[in-house]
Amino acid sequence: MAVAVSSRVRVAEGLSIVALIMLIIYGIDALVVEGGFLPMDEMSRGMIFGGGAVALSIAAFFISLKERSKLTSVLLIINGVLILIGGIISSQQSASAYGVLSMGIIVIIMGIIKIIRKA
Repeated sequence: MAVAVSSRVRVAEGLSIVALIMLIIYGIDALVVEGGFLPMDEMSRGMIFGGGAVALSIAAFFISLKERSKLTSVLLIINGVLILIGGIISSQQSASAYGVLSMGIIVIIMGIIKIIRKA
């Protein structure tokens, strides 16, 4: 028997997956070589890929706020952990890493709220 999934949940899952892909690309680019493979400086890369992933994760949370979605919950937690890892790595290089760390914690908390919350 097929379970109907709302379009809001599908959109939230899609946004979470895109955010995860952006974080993976960002992480690989930051780890590969000095300067990375993307033709942009570190600040632009962080704003586009890191900031974009945070924004998409937050949007996914609010779009699916009243809907149950285990996949969205798990993806939010994974995205938050990746953001947190990036913040920990960059904390050795800049003082702005505390903002990244806080964003990672917020995304993780949103994932936990989605798991706990009963729609």
